[in-house]
Amino acid sequence: MSSERFSDDSLNRTFSCQFCDERLPTSDDMRTHLVRCGTKTDKCPHCYKYIQRSIFAYHMNHNCVDPNMFEEVREKDHIFE
Repeated sequence: MSSERFSDDSLNRTFSCQFCDERLPTSDDMRTHLVRCGTKTDKCPHCYKYIQRSIFAYHMNHNCVDPNMFEEVREKDHIFE
């Protein structure tokens, strides 16, 4: 019986980016990649605006809403207080 903690399968494991499907060898590499990849933009096929990949699914699932818009409104309201 082997005392190895990891099987050959776990040693060959890679991580797939949820935005671009790029495969990376470690979770640290994936973390770094997600910061860069998530801030890139893709054009929405419905409203034709460029939306960050990190919020693209939310944008599509909520009728092309831009969640950053809510932050902008809050900042404007705060200015007038």
